[in-house]
Amino acid sequence: MALVLNRTPQQQIYLSHPDGRITVTVLDVSGAKVRLAVDAPLSVSIERDDMKSHHLSGSFPCTKCGQPSWTLNGLCFRCDQAERGD
Repeated sequence: MALVLNRTPQQQIYLSHPDGRITVTVLDVSGAKVRLAVDAPLSVSIERDDMKSHHLSGSFPCTKCGQPSWTLNGLCFRCDQAERGD
């Protein structure tokens, strides 16, 4: 069973983790696309299902910090957010 939540832009979901709190923020909803921000301790691995095989092979490190990257510009989420000023 899954928990299904309705959220609007700028609303957040908080998850507890032994290493700290994980915050998921809805940044934007446009048609069928949702832009999310995930803020989690560095020890927490965050994977996209469409990039999982790349992550597991270690082929996409962030070009700034070396953490696993899931963005098209080669940056991890934190570095991508810093570049955007979000």
